[in-house]
Amino acid sequence: MNEPSVTVTVCMGSSCFSRGSNRNVEAIQNFVKDNGLEGKVEVSGCLCSGHCKEGPVLMINGELIEGVLPEMIPDLLSHKLLNQDS
Repeated sequence: MNEPSVTVTVCMGSSCFSRGSNRNVEAIQNFVKDNGLEGKVEVSGCLCSGHCKEGPVLMINGELIEGVLPEMIPDLLSHKLLNQDS
């Protein structure tokens, strides 16, 4: 079985969580499912990433992305995971 090729880590620290990181997780999971990326993308959470003022933050294969809102997820992941610009 192949390991996922992409890891998306969502900060679930209190600041990011209060700014909507839980909604980001749902949007990411929906994107993965809708685009048939199950098994290719691992979605996980972490405790505070230390970028509280820039939250909510997430990392895609270690690349920090700040100020991510749920409505940004489809375009962001299309660009990062599918190499598509919208």
